[in-house]
Amino acid sequence: MRGGLAGTSRLEVSCVLHWFSLWNTAQREAFSATLLAHLAPPKEDPASELCGQLDALSLSRRNCPSVLHCQLSLCELYFASWGPEGQREFLHTLAQRDGPFVARFLGSLAQREPLLAQALAP
Repeated sequence: MRGGLAGTSRLEVSCVLHWFSLWNTAQREAFSATLLAHLAPPKEDPASELCGQLDALSLSRRNCPSVLHCQLSLCELYFASWGPEGQREFLHTLAQRDGPFVARFLGSLAQREPLLAQALAP
């Protein structure tokens, strides 16, 4: 990694990269969707959003979250805390490991937020 991330953030990046290396294709796509939803949330009407939140609450009471769900939740928290420069650095490091994945992710982001995708491109 370059120089934007330090200390705890470097450890977080290492964890996310390790998890990424263990995930299958479907899990990696869930990771992509998580980051995409964080960076460019889909536009929903308030009633639909409320229904979705209520569904999530009822599901979480019935089922324990999976390890993947916990990892994705942490990934979203970490990614948000890194800021734009740290996010760009993370994507640069991830692109060195799986360039096609990062290219697909940035392509999806560009469909919603072209300037943001350009700014985050490694």
